[in-house]
Amino acid sequence: MRILCSSGSSNSGNTAIVVVVLVVVVVVVVVVVVVVVVVVVEVVAVVLVVVVVVLGVGVVAVVVVVVVT
Repeated sequence: MRILCSSGSSNSGNTAIVVVVLVVVVVVVVVVVVVVVVVVVEVVAVVLVVVVVVLGVGVVAVVVVVVVT
């Protein structure tokens, strides 16, 4: 906040600093959002695979029990 409130002689320099800070903040936010989305997608994919495997094993077990009995 010191950058925004400072009354320097070169106003254009302050504006450039503010623009750079804003660009850095936007880039950081975008990177964080992308990382979060990728992690969520990976977790959902793993959960789906586990569910499919469990359901598959359950179906196979039921079929085996029915065939054996």
